[in-house]
Amino acid sequence: KKALLVGPDAGTPAPKPELPAKDAAKACFAAAVEMDKSAAPDEAVKLYERARAADPAAYGKTAARRLAVMYDQLGDFSKSAAEYEAALKLN
Repeated sequence: KKALLVGPDAGTPAPKPELPAKDAAKACFAAAVEMDKSAAPDEAVKLYERARAADPAAYGKTAARRLAVMYDQLGDFSKSAAEYEAALKLN
């Protein structure tokens, strides 16, 4: 890792650059699908939510539908119902 060379934080590792929102959403959604397949529902939920937050136009409908199913599987029926409602409104 490169270190910052000047300023009050000199010598500390440089911060990692952030991805543009669309790229971050795409990466989060792809990771969520993999977590969903590998039976890691808590991680999948977090990643679907991050994908939707980063790019709602691209992932809003699909994330709402997947989150509704995931919350059902996790037994959180109030969140599941809210996601089903969101999915219906988006369709």
